[in-house]
Amino acid sequence: MKAGVIKEGEKVRFGFHNFRHALATALVKLKVDPKTVQGMLRHKDFGTTMELYAQSDMESMREAQGRFLEQLMEGRIHLLTEQVR
Repeated sequence: MKAGVIKEGEKVRFGFHNFRHALATALVKLKVDPKTVQGMLRHKDFGTTMELYAQSDMESMREAQGRFLEQLMEGRIHLLTEQVR
C-alpha cells in the first residue's frame, strides 16, 4: 500500500509478478528508456514489456499530449485556450 501498488482495503493477492508490473510502470513513468526496462525485466519481446507490464496513467498521457500540442502549435498554444469572441 505504501508503494501505491494496491489500495487500502483492496482484496487482492500481491506477489512477485505484481511487483514486476509495478516496477515496469514506475520506471516508464520516471522516463527510463523503454529498452532498458525491457532488459531489466528480461523480456525477449519489447511488446510484452510495453503492452502487458507498463501501465499508462492519465497524468502521463495528458503531459505527452500537451507536449505534442506545444510542438505542433509552435508557440501558438494560446490559440487553443483563448475564449472565442
